[in-house]
Amino acid sequence: MGTSTSSSGPGAGVRLVPPWVQADGPDPVVPHPITPPENTPTPPQGTPTATPQLPGEGQAQEVVMAPPRRFFGARRGIGRFAQTGESGDLKRGLGHYVRGIGGGKQGVRRMATTVRTANALFNTLSALRLGQTAGLDLGVNPASLAGRPAKEVMDVIIEAIRPNDGTQDSEANRMSIASATSDLLTEFPNVDLTAITSEQIDLLIERYIAQDLCQRIELDVGRTLQARAATAAEAIRRLDAIKDYINSEVQSQFVARRARGEHLQRNQVGKLVAEVMLDVFYVFEGYLS
Repeated sequence: MGTSTSSSGPGAGVRLVPPWVQADGPDPVVPHPITPPENTPTPPQGTPTATPQLPGEGQAQEVVMAPPRRFFGARRGIGRFAQTGESGDLKRGLGHYVRGIGGGKQGVRRMATTVRTANALFNTLSALRLGQTAGLDLGVNPASLAGRPAKEVMDVIIEAIRPNDGTQDSEANRMSIASATSDLLTEFPNVDLTAITSEQIDLLIERYIAQDLCQRIELDVGRTLQARAATAAEAIRRLDAIKDYINSEVQSQFVARRARGEHLQRNQVGKLVAEVMLDVFYVFEGYLS
């Protein structure tokens, strides 16, 4: 976890969803996923399915302004966690954080660039894996990537799918992909990103989503954790604990969907990722019940 610049987080009187988030595509506003009834036939993996238009897609979204002191509860909970390391303090801090971003659906809208980047990352790696390189615009001949170290290949992919546009979002997205790649290399040191397996792509997307959630939380309330921890080393340990906790929750949501036969596929990556993020936010809000 960690961004190149520190932030005191957004204040009141600003839009919950900045205008640049909506600049390059519709918001991934999704309803709460409905668990299919038991004994519902599950289509085999890879079977194309129609993707319905999600509520709010292609429509102008209401501009919602941030209320005063919206992260007061989150900073209090995260600050206590910095001091105690108690999971209850962390859970309350995360629950208040979701309330501070306007709830689960507003949170998914705020992280629309995360969803769109996940979709682009999945499509690019899938195309390379299947040798379908004709439509890829990577700035180089995709064939020249074969045999190169994974980090070099990912650097090329990041520049192609998420160039730095000067926003915090683009910087966070880029760093999150790089961090997810490092996690992948820890488990698969010799992975070839031009011949990556579908299971490895799933792992990379999972870690990317978790890391980007961590980046967003750190940008918004991370300075409180740094200020309240006893030492700089303790602050790093607390940040790592938050990352591990969010990783676990994101992974459990993906696992639950795979158990229901829902897999990452080109025609539904954005929808599934948005639903995972929404349910993670709902879990966090539930800590305040």
